[in-house]
Amino acid sequence: AARILSRQFGKLRKASGSLAALPDRVRHKLRIEVKKMRYAAEFLSPLYQNNVDSRSERRFRRSLTQLQDCLGELNDLAVAGTPPPALLAGRDPLTAARMAAEFDGLLGHHHGKIRRRLLRSAQRALDELVTGPAWWKQARDLP
Repeated sequence: AARILSRQFGKLRKASGSLAALPDRVRHKLRIEVKKMRYAAEFLSPLYQNNVDSRSERRFRRSLTQLQDCLGELNDLAVAGTPPPALLAGRDPLTAARMAAEFDGLLGHHHGKIRRRLLRSAQRALDELVTGPAWWKQARDLP
């Protein structure tokens, strides 16, 4: 269990740094790794129930949840930033370009503001994760 958690945690540590500097696709891949870490932590934490500081374990899982949620919303924003192909299908190129520009203008201002807020929140959660204790390594007297 500790080896699985440590391996997954190592992947998160490698990715730590400025989330804002990462391309959308790389941030989405990080979200998948966070999800794996979260599920592994949730599945394996009962093994450590009486052997670790439960506050650090809960704080760790809360940070994972926060990070996964923020990265998911960032991915949704990235995907929503382009008009659906069906909307532009069958239109002449000039009309399609105008519609795409209008779509971008409608979403651009709000997306930028929300994106900055989500990036700050995700960065805080990631920083908490990588600087906090690896609660599974603190276990005492495991069977």
